[in-house]
Amino acid sequence: MTMLLTWFLNKALNQTVCLCLVVYIVIITIYAPNKPIHISPKYINVHSTQHIEINENNVHAEVSTNQKHQGDLEAKQNSTIWASMGLCYNENTHEYNKGKYPYRDVTVLSILLWGYHVPQAKTIINIIYTGQISSMMTEYGRMLERAGAVVQFRPAGGMDCVLKAQLIRLVAGDHPQIMDWDIVVTVDVNLFVVNDNVIKPFRDFPEKLIWIPQYEETVDVREGTGETFNQNLIGMRASTWRQILNYRGDINTMLEQFRTTLKWEETSTWYTDQRLTTYAILKSGICTAPKTSGLWNMRGLVYNEIDDSETCFHGRGYKDCNRLIHIVYQGCKWYHFFPDETFNNHFEKFKELTNNSIQLDIKVLTR
Repeated sequence: MTMLLTWFLNKALNQTVCLCLVVYIVIITIYAPNKPIHISPKYINVHSTQHIEINENNVHAEVSTNQKHQGDLEAKQNSTIWASMGLCYNENTHEYNKGKYPYRDVTVLSILLWGYHVPQAKTIINIIYTGQISSMMTEYGRMLERAGAVVQFRPAGGMDCVLKAQLIRLVAGDHPQIMDWDIVVTVDVNLFVVNDNVIKPFRDFPEKLIWIPQYEETVDVREGTGETFNQNLIGMRASTWRQILNYRGDINTMLEQFRTTLKWEETSTWYTDQRLTTYAILKSGICTAPKTSGLWNMRGLVYNEIDDSETCFHGRGYKDCNRLIHIVYQGCKWYHFFPDETFNNHFEKFKELTNNSIQLDIKVLTR
């Protein structure tokens, strides 16, 4: 172990890895006296770029009325909730002052918080990369797996790395461990879970096909065409994601289909995942919005009178806490960070949210 640690630190120094990454990446042990965290004994699929082939005949942009209103309730109630994350390993977006935000560094803390507060849920992260998989990337993936996540590496494949990391979250159901009736919830890698109420809508309304916890904030806006459902914590059955996105195993093809059909004029790709998800949700008829909502101003959407009470969860007052907001309706469920917050800010919040009960045995590289 000492030789491995020495090798890794030397490697980190040679590659000029940021100090905060070196601080935590050599986690030797993780334990939580009050709430044990499941640490998988085997690293899962670190080199996999495998996609499951989906039968084209079974995929439809529209979901049949029979599927929307029926289904095996028992299977739904026993389904697994998956927190689906995506990370571009090699770069950050430079929009909204996020160029120096420590996404890669704080991901392990986010995964640990999911395991600590919501042990009944599982976490999957798809890491998008450009170039080749390096030894540093492999070690990073193994660390995330030890923290409790299912990990896959996938090449950017000609698509913008950050954009693919955002979109890959929607189709995590490709992974063989995720069943069709499992609930795939799209989350950011820097979403810090505060308590298990973060999954309350999925737990309390298992009969639904789509859950939009931050529904109210979007549908009540009447003006403009830029409003979209907040991607954080949108949940769907794995099969529902595939069907409403008309996803057939290739993200590039799926995206180009939407761009062509809707004649999108994109000056930025940062909200592409939200635009795509919002359009697909409303077009499917599984969820709807009030006739007065500005969402219907999106190109390609036409309002229809639909009763979605059996298929769609409409969240109200479902908001994050952050450094400016400490009290929200029905209490804090997750914590949001601003672009200027450092790794130390995240680490201090992590210790607070776990009551300092998760002990990280870290070898700190000092000057």
